[in-house]
Amino acid sequence: MSSPADPLIISPRRTALLLLDFQGMVVGQISGPDPLIERVAALRHMARQVGLLTIHIHVAFRPGYPEVSDHNPMFRAVKEYGLMLRDSADSDFDPRLTPAKDDVTISRTRVGAFRATPLDQILRANAIEVLLIAGINTSGTVLSTVRDGADRDYQLIVVEDCCADPDEDLHRVLIDRVLPMQARLVSSAAVVAALAD
Repeated sequence: MSSPADPLIISPRRTALLLLDFQGMVVGQISGPDPLIERVAALRHMARQVGLLTIHIHVAFRPGYPEVSDHNPMFRAVKEYGLMLRDSADSDFDPRLTPAKDDVTISRTRVGAFRATPLDQILRANAIEVLLIAGINTSGTVLSTVRDGADRDYQLIVVEDCCADPDEDLHRVLIDRVLPMQARLVSSAAVVAALAD
């Protein structure tokens, strides 16, 4: 893995942008989400300009929640409250980040983006080696996706100012101390500049 001091060089043909959980209910958990959404929208715009594969991943369950075990406390609560069903407002993507027709969309029913989804297959079919990661719930989907992605030998770049968590203190600990063990952390401005070169 490159060090933080190395220049940021991104090959569009080998890189995908993962946008994790930018959906109605999840965005609503973040304090003052508008600046975050604006940064992510600018990042997504530049990714499209240079032809990066862009993948939107969100939580969405089938009617009746057949994917949810009573042994899973997080998703059991989602089931009990009738949240995040497919085609519902709380599982829909934030309208400011609606996927384009050429973007890939993936529904997930576990915390990490790789678990029980076709994500790995899609990445490998497109010869992707580098993942740019932006997402809400740094302590959930971002952390789980980084851990799993590292175990699958992807090069990981977490766009730190395009990630957020309802617990801002926990978010900062993860960004400063945990995620750098398996990913390079950079700003969205640095990514946009690297893609513009």
